[in-house]
Amino acid sequence: VSDFNTVVSANAAKVINVSLGECETSAKGDGSAAAADAIFQQADAQGQTFSVSSGDSGSNECGGSPKGTTPSWPASSPYVVAVGGTTLNATTSTWQGETVWSSTGGSPSTFEPIPSWQVGVGQNAGHTTRGVPDIAFDADPNSGAVIVVNGSPAQYGGTSLSSPLFVGFWARMIAARGTGIGFAAPKLYQLPASAFHDVTSGSNGGETAAKGWDYCTGFGSIIMSQAATSL
Repeated sequence: VSDFNTVVSANAAKVINVSLGECETSAKGDGSAAAADAIFQQADAQGQTFSVSSGDSGSNECGGSPKGTTPSWPASSPYVVAVGGTTLNATTSTWQGETVWSSTGGSPSTFEPIPSWQVGVGQNAGHTTRGVPDIAFDADPNSGAVIVVNGSPAQYGGTSLSSPLFVGFWARMIAARGTGIGFAAPKLYQLPASAFHDVTSGSNGGETAAKGWDYCTGFGSIIMSQAATSL
């Protein structure tokens, strides 16, 4: 929370990656959720966007048995963009399909209020709490990113990959549209369906993908060229 405050006080970066999270009820219990939400609200007012990984523990970041549906925080904050994970099927240049990565975080919040731009959308229709995630990108280690570790290539995944992928996308949108583009989340919900690869198959243990917005992958993965035209 101290680091979030440092970033917002500096107001230098307009898009910030957060590849971490914890059980949201723990964050509520120790007061960190309330403190950070106030900081994130200030960030939104300044046109900053925090992108947060939805977690790699399926629908229940809090664990335990029976398996519930409690999301990761700060992904469940209504003042950030929450990014879920997919299993990507593609060649170097051609998208061929995506399914839900089985370990991706995603479920309705137990206490964070629903933001206005999410009311009545997809599986969150009728709910009064924040739904996670908003969108998703490749996170399955089997289809993940190849990076260099100690001089050798290695392939990694997790929603700590999918969140930075969104950060890269939004950085490109800022470059094209200017820093006045503002907080990303409401604008993502205004994009047409043609701006997304809708992910309609797969489950994260407690939630199941469906047509349109769902608790596994949100709207799905973003098609940059379509989104750039619509923003």
